Amino acid sequence: MDDFVCIMVANQKTQARRDFWADFRRKIGALAVAGLVVLTTLMNPVNTEKAPSGV
Repeated sequence: MDDFVCIMVANQKTQARRDFWADFRRKIGALAVAGLVVLTTLMNPVNTEKAPSGV
């Protein structure tokens, strides 16, 4: 019975690690997308000149 308990605890720890890394990768992906959006916004500044009156 002790071996079974040891295996079950090891499986729980392994699953906890998998869950942690899955969440971590999801957060890193979201941060990367946000970073790209910010970088794109900063690279293309807004044109503050007035449009010609004929347009």
